[in-house]
Amino acid sequence: MIEAVLAGGWKSILTAAILIFMSIVSLTSIIMEAVRLRREMHSIPLSGREPEGVWLLVRDAYERSLAAGYAGKKLTVRMQVAVKEAMGRGAGPSTALASIGSNAPYIGLFGTVVGIYGALQVLGGGGSITPDRIAGPVGEALVMTALGLLVAIPAVMGYNAIGQMRRRLENMLLAYAVYLQTGSVSGAHMRILEGRSPGRFTEKNA
Repeated sequence: MIEAVLAGGWKSILTAAILIFMSIVSLTSIIMEAVRLRREMHSIPLSGREPEGVWLLVRDAYERSLAAGYAGKKLTVRMQVAVKEAMGRGAGPSTALASIGSNAPYIGLFGTVVGIYGALQVLGGGGSITPDRIAGPVGEALVMTALGLLVAIPAVMGYNAIGQMRRRLENMLLAYAVYLQTGSVSGAHMRILEGRSPGRFTEKNA
């Protein structure tokens, strides 16, 4: 594989370098975001525990909303907006994974086109056509295709896994907002906070 990339010249080397860089960014984003989300989901500010991270953002938004005179339905809507804003502050890794997952195959395809073009040049260059003359460019094209897929598939899988964790954390934050508004330690919102109900939290099950 390395020999095929090197044999393709600077275009193949540059394409492979970009894909390797994207792979490193993808794996780093997956690991760091998974660790962060897991830490957030295990730092629920109940039983006198001081909020931190996104929990603190939601608590501060609740206090500011009260001070501004929000109550009832308006307060509920304001807290839903606050939860969306809190979740949006950590969306960078998810955005990176989505970009890598959608663009890596096309970058690999560029390398494929370069390899096929090299094979066509060999075919049109005259002389005897032997398998070993076109094996290099064709092998380069296949390697670029494989590299693009090897980068894109883990990025897409990581994006889906991170997205599921983010949805779960958002549900927990919505439930925490209800806890702040009601002070109730029972109900659907507490089941979600305690991990006993993984379903989506809505006002109907509050």
